[in-house]
This record gives sequence, structure tokens and C-alpha cells, in this order.
Amino acid sequence: MRERREGELPAPEAGDPEWLVAPVHDRVRQDRAAGWWHRHRPKAAQLLSRIRTRKTRRRNRLRHRPKAHQEMSRPPIPARKKKQRRRTTRRPQRRSPKRRRSLRPPDLVIGLTGPNASGKGEVAKFLATHAIGVHSLSDSVREEATRCGLDHTRDALIETGVRLRTEGGPGALAQRILPRLRRRAVVDSIRNPGEVAILRTLPRFILLGVDAPQRLRFDRSLRRGRLGDGATLQEFAAKEARENATTEAGQQLMATLALADAVIDNAGTIRALRAAVRGTLRAFSVRL
Repeated sequence: MRERREGELPAPEAGDPEWLVAPVHDRVRQDRAAGWWHRHRPKAAQLLSRIRTRKTRRRNRLRHRPKAHQEMSRPPIPARKKKQRRRTTRRPQRRSPKRRRSLRPPDLVIGLTGPNASGKGEVAKFLATHAIGVHSLSDSVREEATRCGLDHTRDALIETGVRLRTEGGPGALAQRILPRLRRRAVVDSIRNPGEVAILRTLPRFILLGVDAPQRLRFDRSLRRGRLGDGATLQEFAAKEARENATTEAGQQLMATLALADAVIDNAGTIRALRAAVRGTLRAFSVRL
């Protein structure tokens, strides 16, 4: 029997299986003949063992895996629900009637009285520059005249003022202006003793009289140009005499001036008038 050459495939024997004899397996036969299987057998066995172990582990995991309805899954975190306010039908609440604030009486009220064009308005302007509120009884008369459709002439205002005093008493105009007074205030155009009596009820009231010669007051009225003051000195004096009526509801300028706590002579300049006002109030412990 001849020897086999290196790399030559062994001849099939009678006992070889069919797969070994088949030509398709010539590569395997050739590898076996070259001794590949014997050289790599330990490594191949180790590789097969690893594959077998992985399959076993996977099989065991599948075997011991719980069913779908038995899965121990983490319960979902419930969404935070918004706190809903309970809707209830509210009964309409009764609103208590607003209480009227108790009016605090003013700390100081300075009243001004005197004949026509004597300078009462200049004194009021001077006091207004020292943070003192200015009010005038004539304003109430003008408001009433406007409501009745009358003009603001001197005669119309006198008639309206007399009617208000007749209906509400001698101090009706002062009674109307009391709610407007705050802290330190000036009340101008006081022409009736009844008005002085109402203002005397305040904690601190000072009545200042302002006077000047009649001729000088007439010249000032011409420069002022107010309707109804009188175009001549005689007409001016006649109207002033009517204002000094003796009736309770009429204007009583001279009687009211006699009730003044101090009378200021306004026969000089405006600067002298302001100095006199300052000095007079200082005597009553009022500093501007």
C-alpha cells in the first residue's frame, strides 16, 4: 500500500459514514486530515461551553419570568390633582350703612368782617399763603343765586342772603359752611351777629374786623370794578346804609364789626396791612 502524501485526502474506507464520503465535505475531511480539530479542540470546547451557558441562563430567565398579569412593575405615580374649590351659592351679604365720619372740629378759625371794599379779600389772600383754608359766606349765597337763576350783582346777592337767613335763621349761612372747615380756616364776609354766634361755638374762633375810610373804600371799589358797588360816592354810601339794617335777617355790618376781637385799620398799603394782620394774630398766640 503506497504512502499518503502531505495534504492528500485519505481514501474513504468501507466503514466511513455517508457524510464523510460525500464530496461536499471534502473541506472537513481535509481539515481533519490536517489535524485542525485536534489542535483547536480545547478552544472550541470552551466556546461551546460559553454558548451553552448563555442559552441555559436565558432559558432559566424565561422559565421563571412571571406572567403578564403577575409582573411586579412599579406603580405609576398618580398625577397631582388640583384642589377644586367647592362651589357654593353665596348669600348676598348685607352691607352695613356707611357711618358718617365724626367731623373733627377745626383747630383754628379766623373770621373776617367789615364794610364793603375795606380789604377783607387781601387779608384772606395773605392768610391763604400760610396754609390756611379760605372760605366765604358769600360763596353759599352765590351758589343759591345760581340755583335760582339770578345774577351775581350786589343787590341780588343781598336779597338771596336775606331770604336764606329768613328761612334758616340768622346763622344759616354759617351753619352751611361748618362742615367745610378743616384744621386752620378763614371765614370771610361775616355780616350778621347770628353768624358770629354760630362760629363762636367752635373751640377756637377769632373775629378780625377790617375797616377803612369811606372815601378810600369807594376808590378801591371803582378800581375793583364789581357790579352793583355804585358809580358815585353818594350811591355807594346809600347802599352801605341799606346794608346796616336793623332787621334780624338783614345785613348788620356795623353791629357785627362791634363784635370783633380786634379791628385792623386798612388806610395804608398792602404791606402795612399784612404786618398789622401778623401782629394782631401774634397777640392771640397765632404764628404764621
